[in-house]
Amino acid sequence: MTTHKTLPKIDMAGVAQRLEALREAHGIQKGEFAASFGLDPSSYSKVIQSAKPLKSEWAYIISQRWGASMDYIYKGDLSRIDDALRARIMTNLNRAEL
Repeated sequence: MTTHKTLPKIDMAGVAQRLEALREAHGIQKGEFAASFGLDPSSYSKVIQSAKPLKSEWAYIISQRWGASMDYIYKGDLSRIDDALRARIMTNLNRAEL
C-alpha cells in the first residue's frame, strides 16, 4: 500500500508580501513589474491579494530578472540575495509589518 503525503501549503499572503517588498526595493510600478514576467496588472493584483497563486514559471522569471531566489519568493529565505538588495527588501518587509 502506498501512502501519499500531501505537499505543504504555500503561504500565498507571505508570497504576496515578499513580491511587493521586492518590487518596491527596485522602485518600479506594479504594472511594469507584472509585465516583466508576463502577467497583466489585474492578474498581478489578484496574486498580491492572495486570490490567485503565483505559478512557478512566473517565480522563476522574477528570480532571474530581479535578483531574488525562488526560496525567497516562496519561503522568505533571503540568504542568496545580494546584500544591497536584501537590505532594501528587509526595509520594505519591516515597513509592511507596521
